[in-house]
Amino acid sequence: MAAEDGYSLINALANSSEDQLDIFDTDVVRDLVQYKWSTFAAKAHWLSGLTYLVYVVALAFYVNDIYLIDEVYYDGVRLNPEANTEALVL
Repeated sequence: MAAEDGYSLINALANSSEDQLDIFDTDVVRDLVQYKWSTFAAKAHWLSGLTYLVYVVALAFYVNDIYLIDEVYYDGVRLNPEANTEALVL
């Protein structure tokens, strides 16, 4: 099964049916999957997870800043800036 012929072991594994799942218990297939994971997939998953975490932290700060911080008044004067209604209403 050479890759030049359009077939590869990974394609054969991906297209295996439920009655062929015993092949995943072999040492060769486990080593192949572990190699592919550590070489390619782990980096992509860590990067995606880190990007998601940064997004969630930024969203939490945004929600806190816009919606949760109380308005501040000093001697009856509002210190918080007025909301930009043009930007809020699309």
